[in-house]
Amino acid sequence: MAADAERRRACRRRFMLKQNEITLSLTWIKIRECAEMSPGSGTIRR
Repeated sequence: MAADAERRRACRRRFMLKQNEITLSLTWIKIRECAEMSPGSGTIRR
């Protein structure tokens, strides 16, 4: 039982890390797109 709970916890941690990676990469893509759209201004427009 203990091993099962431990495995589940590890799986959840890995899943959260994966979600974090995806969110970060998506955010960077958005920032890069905005920066390319408005090269004149340093501000990021939504």
